[in-house]
Formats: sequence, structure tokens, C-alpha cells
Amino acid sequence: MITAYDLITEVMKGIGQSNEGITMKTISISNQKGGVGKTTTALCLSAGLAERGYRVLSIDLEQQRNLTATIGNTQSEQLTILDVLTGEATAREAIQHSATGDFIAGSKQLSLIDEILKDAEDKYTRLRDALKPLNRSYDYCIIDTPPALGSLTLSALIASNAVIVPVECDLYSAYGFTDLSDTIQAVRDNANSKLRVLGVLLTKFDRRTNLSREMTEYLEQITGAFNTTLFDTRIRHSIKAREIQLKPQGLFKYAPRHGLTQDYRDFTEEVIQRLK
Repeated sequence: MITAYDLITEVMKGIGQSNEGITMKTISISNQKGGVGKTTTALCLSAGLAERGYRVLSIDLEQQRNLTATIGNTQSEQLTILDVLTGEATAREAIQHSATGDFIAGSKQLSLIDEILKDAEDKYTRLRDALKPLNRSYDYCIIDTPPALGSLTLSALIASNAVIVPVECDLYSAYGFTDLSDTIQAVRDNANSKLRVLGVLLTKFDRRTNLSREMTEYLEQITGAFNTTLFDTRIRHSIKAREIQLKPQGLFKYAPRHGLTQDYRDFTEEVIQRLK
């Protein structure tokens, strides 16, 4: 039986290990299941790091462009991450500035990336190589990845030091983590030995429900089997997570004293500590 690990290993054959000289901490926010709070986590982690004085770049690697839309810029004439991946622009040229920080926008045409780069031998390493010139410009790069296994997710993992897996308090969301683990191991073995799972983040958490408590216990068991742990911080279920989709100033400025904001501040501190 051919496993996901085998398939990915075959796809990445010949890439080789080459992340030397990368000092900027690049973190992919990833789960193969959608709707788990991935984009919100990417936005809030970027904001939390910026609040602490770090230089942060966010990258929207999704064709849905949710991160880009929330930040407030979906203008078609702007350069996007697609232009970077196709070699039409450098990463530095594609950077846009906003009230919540620097970012590279997503593109609807990312859905065509496999066709566009079908003959490119370096298609999985283009993102990694494009980010190298930014090492001295940013302390952190946060990548919002698509909710699916494909060349974009592989490219993000190859370019990253670490991956954070948001998991909603339901079983299907947890399955997304276990599926992703095979992908991560294949990337480690073939292209990026320094990649590590920084942790699993429980989102939409409601401590009053049995489901949230049971999912915590379940994830504590399975994360150990994959050599990682849950973050101590639990991101509470809150309508504020949806409200900020319409607030380009971001959660930290929109609701600075809200409990959800404090959750993400605590989570950000955990991330910083785990990367030391």
C-alpha cells in the first residue's frame, strides 16, 4: 500500500537539504482541514509578535486570500505571492505595508500554480529561495497555508523553521493533524531536516463543554506520539474571531482588552519561548 509519506517522498526526490544561512524564523500555520482558525491564528500571531517589537512579514499562500482581505488589500494591480513564485517579482518587491504590518498578498490564480510551474524543477524550493534575501529585514515570517496537501503547502514547509497546527475542538479537525504529520516527516527526511512541529493549538475552545475537555485529553495523547505537545494556551470560542474579518486594524487594536486577545497574547509568548 502506498502511503502519503511515500507519495511526498517521490515528489520531492532530488530536492536535497538546503536551509543554511536562514536566520529569519519562518512559521507555517497549517492543517489539512479547513475552518480551524488557521488564518485568524496567522493574523493574530503576526500582530502579537509586532506588539512585542519584532519585525514581522505575513504571507498569504491561499487562493481564497482571506488573510489579504482581512488586512484590507485585494487590489488586482498589486504584486502577489504568485508573482514571486513565478519569478515575475522578488519577495521584496511584492511586500505591501498596512496598519497591521507588512505582508505579501495571496492570489486567486494560486489554484493554477501546479500547471504554471509544471516544468519547473525548483517549484518546491522557490518560496524558500525567495525569502532568503529578507533574512536581515524581518525577525519572523508567518505563512498562512492552504487547507490541503499540495505544492503550496509543501513549499511552505520546506521554507519554514517550524509549523503550528491549529485544531478545532472536533475529531475531524484532529484527523487533519495526524494526516499532516506524514507530510511533515517526509519534508524533514527529504528537504528540510530543521523543520519541527512547534505545537498543536486548540481553537474555538469552550471549557464548559465535555467535547472541549475530551478533545484536550485525546490530543494530549496523540501529540506525544508525534513528538510534539499542545500549547498551554487555549483559544476560546468567541464571536470576536469573526468580527475581526471586517476589521483591518486587527484584533489587538479592535478589542485590546478582550479575553480572545489575551489568549493570543499568551499564545504568542509561548511561540517565542518555544523557538528559543
